Amino acid sequence: QITDTATAALVGKRMSETDIREPSGSTVLAVRRGETTVTEIGPNTQIREGDELLVVGADNGVDKFERLFT
Repeated sequence: QITDTATAALVGKRMSETDIREPSGSTVLAVRRGETTVTEIGPNTQIREGDELLVVGADNGVDKFERLFT
């Protein structure tokens, strides 16, 4: 399952600080910033206010991501 979601709980954090994969089983594929889509996601990619994350994972993994981080 893939979802595109707001990330208010993650604003200001770098990807290395988020610990998304372990609790949710999901992976961030890209960050949408307005008209731009950032596909080169690294540990220093910072999540900014207004970003939307393109997240992929098993059905329950994406659901867990949304419960934990949105």
